[in-house]
Amino acid sequence: MNEGTVNLTNVEIRNGKFGLYLYRSGGTISGLTLDNNYYGINYYQSTLPSLTNSTVSNSYYYGLYVNGVAPDFDIIGNNFTDNRYGMYLYNFAGLIRNNTVMGNIYDGIRFYSQSSANMTTVRIPGDTPYAVNNHISNTTSGEGIEIYSGSFPILGDFDETPIKVYGGFNEFFANSGRISVRNNNGSVVEAQLNWWSGNWDPAKFNWNLTVDSYNPDAGMKKSANFDIDSLSAILREADHLLVDSSYTEAIDIYYDVIGTVPEDSLSVRALIGMTACYNAIGDNDALLIQLQQITTEFEGLLVAASALDYYVAVLVRENNLESALFYNEAVIAEYESMDDVDEALASTWFEQSMIYEDMAMQAEVLGKSSTATINLSVAKNAQNHVLEQYNHTEIANLIRVLNEEDEIEITKPVEAPVVFTMLPVYPNPFNPSTTIQYALPKTSDVQITIYDLLGRNIWSHEEVAQSAGTYSLQWNGLNKNGTQAASGIYLVSFSTSGLRAVQKAALIR
Repeated sequence: MNEGTVNLTNVEIRNGKFGLYLYRSGGTISGLTLDNNYYGINYYQSTLPSLTNSTVSNSYYYGLYVNGVAPDFDIIGNNFTDNRYGMYLYNFAGLIRNNTVMGNIYDGIRFYSQSSANMTTVRIPGDTPYAVNNHISNTTSGEGIEIYSGSFPILGDFDETPIKVYGGFNEFFANSGRISVRNNNGSVVEAQLNWWSGNWDPAKFNWNLTVDSYNPDAGMKKSANFDIDSLSAILREADHLLVDSSYTEAIDIYYDVIGTVPEDSLSVRALIGMTACYNAIGDNDALLIQLQQITTEFEGLLVAASALDYYVAVLVRENNLESALFYNEAVIAEYESMDDVDEALASTWFEQSMIYEDMAMQAEVLGKSSTATINLSVAKNAQNHVLEQYNHTEIANLIRVLNEEDEIEITKPVEAPVVFTMLPVYPNPFNPSTTIQYALPKTSDVQITIYDLLGRNIWSHEEVAQSAGTYSLQWNGLNKNGTQAASGIYLVSFSTSGLRAVQKAALIR
């Protein structure tokens, strides 16, 4: 559907190239069944409020591709199963709630280019068992969630009142032994009150506490459980205001953080939060003014280039394509003067190709076929530039997928954890087995012991000079004699040279 209104409810679409192609479209879509299409849903610069209660399965490439600043587009109550890729979200700023993303071959969800999606939801304290929000699991060859540089989705932001508790309540399952959630940013991503399983770097997320360890009777407050620096704590306060729809107050805090540390990656994190607030308000004019101010005030810094980059995205949303193209060239020049920004450069060239494709589409509508052909040729050249000069980037792989080609393998650095960490045992309660997860920043001896409440040694495991990394170990509920341990509460003791920690685990036969 090109620049029109589409209203689809309880519709089945199978065996097409696109299950649904939305270009600057409005309307409503709900209750769809899209199966065995080449591409599931392509959503470009459209104004539909949401995708709800739909199933997208067996797509040869992606289940859902969103491109464009789409603050009002929410993804709620859907199933994305058995696609090659679950969701590609580019400049996405909506809500993601109550979805099941499982059985996809590669990544379940990918966040690109200043996406600020929110996966926080609300539950009643103590109303257990807590319902799962988004269930992300069982990718074959990729990650459950992949967060690329410049994107800062909120995977869960903890706060509580006597009648509400805010958090992710998302389940990040093992994902076939790969990474459950990978954050490629220098700054941490908010991810409180979730269930975690599989491999992930705890230093890349504000993840503690988990759902399993949340106790509403303990009187916990929103910042009491996190050992983070003062600016990060201030950012979290702004995030809480964003979740509570207190956008004006949040904008003030985000801007203060940018002004305090404009040279730090936290400033880009604050910029993304600030743009999410303006998007939620729907005040494009005020957003453009604020972005121009940041671009001028902090010229030469990454946050200024990022602000100008987002300025281009807003102009595209407003269909001001000539101005968007002008400022896009300025963004490219800014990034080319910096080091180690290949992903950002590739993204900016990709944005240029999309602007030219947009111009070609509109020229075709006006009967200007020769102009449309020229614009498509320039768009293709911009994409080829990415494939030639930034072949190793994830944006290059995105272009390959959009062009019906396979991705190439990109080697990702394996980063050692920065602190000793014992992750929550999972599942808990359990029957018959539970997984003990921990992270080592350097080579260390590891001692894991299971005690009963009388202090008796039930089972133990030892590793000598284990290398830095993230590990998991399963206790199958047997004692050291190989017989079944009785139902009850057990203490899981984790000991290294850098950390001693104990957790409770409930075995229920």
